[in-house]
Amino acid sequence: SGPLLKAEVKRITKSSKNRVSGKLANYQCDGWKNVAKVNVISLMIVVENETGRPKTGDELFRLVKDGFTYAKETFGIEVVLTVSDDGPDGKKMRRLVDEDPELTTAALECWAHQLHLMTGNYLSVKAGFMLAAEQAGEVIKWFNNHSKALNTLRGHQTLIWGKPLALVLPAATRWTAQYTSLHRLKTQEAAIVGCVAQYSNELLLSGGPRADAKAKALKVINICYKFCLCRRTFLFLSDDSL
Repeated sequence: SGPLLKAEVKRITKSSKNRVSGKLANYQCDGWKNVAKVNVISLMIVVENETGRPKTGDELFRLVKDGFTYAKETFGIEVVLTVSDDGPDGKKMRRLVDEDPELTTAALECWAHQLHLMTGNYLSVKAGFMLAAEQAGEVIKWFNNHSKALNTLRGHQTLIWGKPLALVLPAATRWTAQYTSLHRLKTQEAAIVGCVAQYSNELLLSGGPRADAKAKALKVINICYKFCLCRRTFLFLSDDSL
């Protein structure tokens, strides 16, 4: 908190204001944490950290209203919309924003959040979909974590499509990540199945000579043959390959 740090904060704040002053903004009442339970903010102006505060509608409304003022006075931003999930604190906050005569800001529930929850509910009663998504994730992780296998796949992609395309591992901080990940995997079906069919022996050894690494490779190869990546019937590799 010395003079150098304060000067740097002042410089960054001024630079940010020059970029965003006069623009319209949405106010988001939500947050994300990584596996270490640390808040992860990729791209936004942080106006308040509510972690550890009471999760009540009145408290959230106070923070939101203060946030509007902070954004206006510090960065010259006009907040025209605030969104939150549909929890009890968010519901009351939105009602209080609508009722406050000083505010002209719209207050809506986050439909991306709601659709994400609805999709989760739908998939939870469709065991086949859940299994397919889980196994698709295994295929993506395995190729991305083994450079030899990934290079082999990229070569096959280039042969078919003229260029390699990345297999996308979904990130929890992006609402559409699951769809994007599975859609990309589906578009690469021909390249993946062709690669597995042509280079199964090489792929089997790409994780290393240990039995557990071969078993994992064999599992991924069989997923590519049997499940959502392929519509045809293939013979499974035998465990004797280990």
